[in-house]
Amino acid sequence: MEASAGGDPSGGVPGSTGGHQASAGEILRTFVIAIDALPDSSIMIFDIDCRYLVVRGGALLEAHITPEDLEGQLAQDVLAPERWQLYAPLYDAALRGETSTVESTSPDGQRQYLVRVAPVLDGGEVVGGVSSAHDVTEKNATLRALADSEARYRLLAENSSDFVLRNTPDGVIEWISPSVIDVLGWTPEELLGTRSLEFTHPDHRSTAREIADQVNAGATITGRIQVTCKDGTSRWMARTVRPLLGEDGELVARVSGWHDVHAEVEAEQALAASEEQFRAALSSAIIGSAICAPDGRFLWVNAAFGRIVGFPREELEQMRWADITHADDVSSGWDRMTSLRAGSLDSFTERKRYLTKSGGVVWGDISVAAVREVDGSLRHQIVQLVDVSTEVANLESLVRSAREFRLLAENASDVVLRIDPAGVIDWVSPSVSTVLGWDPDALVGTPSSAIIDEADRDEVLRQRSDLVASGRDGLEMTVRYRTAWGAAREMSAVVHVLRVDGDDAVTGMAVGLRDVTDEAKVRRELAYRASHDILTGVANRDDLLSRLRTRLEIPSDPGRKVGVLFCDVDNLKSINDVHGHRAGDSVLAAVATRLVGAVRHHDVVARIGGDEFVVVLEQVDDVAQLEAVAEKCRAAVGHVVERSDRPIEVSVSIGGVLAALDEDADDVLGRADRALFQAKNAGRNQVRVDDSSQ
Repeated sequence: MEASAGGDPSGGVPGSTGGHQASAGEILRTFVIAIDALPDSSIMIFDIDCRYLVVRGGALLEAHITPEDLEGQLAQDVLAPERWQLYAPLYDAALRGETSTVESTSPDGQRQYLVRVAPVLDGGEVVGGVSSAHDVTEKNATLRALADSEARYRLLAENSSDFVLRNTPDGVIEWISPSVIDVLGWTPEELLGTRSLEFTHPDHRSTAREIADQVNAGATITGRIQVTCKDGTSRWMARTVRPLLGEDGELVARVSGWHDVHAEVEAEQALAASEEQFRAALSSAIIGSAICAPDGRFLWVNAAFGRIVGFPREELEQMRWADITHADDVSSGWDRMTSLRAGSLDSFTERKRYLTKSGGVVWGDISVAAVREVDGSLRHQIVQLVDVSTEVANLESLVRSAREFRLLAENASDVVLRIDPAGVIDWVSPSVSTVLGWDPDALVGTPSSAIIDEADRDEVLRQRSDLVASGRDGLEMTVRYRTAWGAAREMSAVVHVLRVDGDDAVTGMAVGLRDVTDEAKVRRELAYRASHDILTGVANRDDLLSRLRTRLEIPSDPGRKVGVLFCDVDNLKSINDVHGHRAGDSVLAAVATRLVGAVRHHDVVARIGGDEFVVVLEQVDDVAQLEAVAEKCRAAVGHVVERSDRPIEVSVSIGGVLAALDEDADDVLGRADRALFQAKNAGRNQVRVDDSSQ
């Protein structure tokens, strides 16, 4: 088949205009869009020992072979004997620096492949080989292989368990969460009293000491560190270390959260090694690539393309396909180009002659794929040109596409959206169906705000607008998104502005979404536990002191003060001794509920000790009102607690004070405690109010 990517003898479509220069961003996006239409191929990169380093492509899938079956394995060990007998001479020739081709038929006899095996050079030395197979029967195998590759690499983003530890300023571990045993194998008891440096990998101890000094000085540090497990193995952990300050601002401890990122680090290291192989392969490739307008104008060409036809890139980007096509081949492929523009054909391949700048002729195999607008009209042509003498058909395009998809899979969030400047979704990753239940095709063309929870919608739109106006490139936020089944999921959203290279014009936004619903629930639960008494559900001592201090700092009517009631459950020890601690817990829970019911909703009830409760009353007029509320609380508590065995008599002693503005919170509690002592000495089940502040 001999035809032209720009087969129109006129070199273009009537009425089309020139002058557009494709940016790097447009090139990347165009290649991603065009991958669906590129011809099918598979690629295998092997080293000098014929060990497979990278394996991708639809030809393997047809043979029911996955990359995991081959990568890291010797070709002669994993290929069927008859296949190895066919390929061995080609592999040997590649390692001698020669390029070979062979035709191969799939095991079921239904597909034909053109297989080319070429050397990979590094500085002129053969370091391995590249085997590429082009499916001349069906053009979609490569897309499925790349999609499978993307899904596999996305699985590398799975997270493992966490643990938290607290150590003294000099590094002694004084508390560590039990989950450490699942991560490192150590039990909390084995680590308590030791130093975190003892399980830090020796190579990282110096860095760990520097970080400890910075945190002790007040900094919060986040980073990765390598640790040693109980079984002697090492793991990579991501951790955030924060200083814990006392009430007077002094450093009392360091608190750190640890997250297992060993799989991520191994994947990154494997990716880095693989990228070195890809770079070596690309440096040896002689495949040319170009993006052309519908009328055949070159919008962008790579350096290899220029080398093949002998024209500088700057000159080619002022020319059309017809300008470099041999006169005898200009009309070749006219029918297929017409079909491509009309929409009845998406891609084709052919062989033809091209003119070099020096007047010579080069034969090349071209692959042409259409990139279409939403209405189906032709937007661009993606063209690949291979010098037939090199026998490396389509190599650079496949390697580049595989590399880009691997990087995308490594760095993408669970769901990726691309929206246009008007906020309309023009692309969404297939994972949206798994995470949020939406059909990706149905979302394209709809406003992105349509799937944002109504409560967050206005704020998200405001922040997006501020982002564009500020000139910044991105922002992070937590947003509730609606699922297809009507629920809301909290998503960590990373928004990046897409701009034309060298210009401030915004072409859209890329949004990465990660489901953090469960993480947010855990954070809220931890926050609740940090400020509430677990047994009774009321505020704990720390939260009470914080809220009392804040309240005492708020200016108010001098005639109205803050009331504080110090309550003690009478005879709780006897209740525990007679009825058991479970019964005592029931009594404490009942007392808390009754106290909450006896005061206003904005007043604070807290449990600050085993049998001690404190009530902070907002805006009390005088001692008489304070005493009335105290009596109300005493009466509310003074009822039996029903038990299955027998009822328990409950009463409470209460000491009350009026706190003056700017009075120290601890002094207020001390005065209330002394008033409580008087109530208990008076025979319990009494109220005593200190009016010394009057």
